[in-house]
Amino acid sequence: MSIAFSLDDLQNQLRFCLRENAAIIYWSHQQQHFDYLLFSDRRNYRTEIRNLRRSYRDGRITQLCAGESVDIDETLLYPIEVTYRDAIQCGAYFLLRMRGEMNDIDKTPYFFVSESKRDEILEWLIKVEGTGTDMD
Repeated sequence: MSIAFSLDDLQNQLRFCLRENAAIIYWSHQQQHFDYLLFSDRRNYRTEIRNLRRSYRDGRITQLCAGESVDIDETLLYPIEVTYRDAIQCGAYFLLRMRGEMNDIDKTPYFFVSESKRDEILEWLIKVEGTGTDMD
């Protein structure tokens, strides 16, 4: 089965998430579209971030890094780029990046509307176990 994406559709999905005041926007490989969590979804938000950290520590995720911002109607989204050990590809992110670099297809984005929040979460995700504080 092959799935086709259009840049307009992907951007519209992100616009919808932004209109809903998403705290985090991420690509759902199961649903094949962008999903989001609200600031009020604190419990689910924390669970999602903790799952990322657990996957990074157990090796299912091989790399976490801050990506370049994506502009959606003059709103910048700041991604954490997630690379999975099992080479899960994300054609949607490749298309959104609009630069034609094939290594973008191997990254799955977790978008934040705040660069400082993205950086804070990324620092917590990669922090060595047993150091620092718990995620807020």
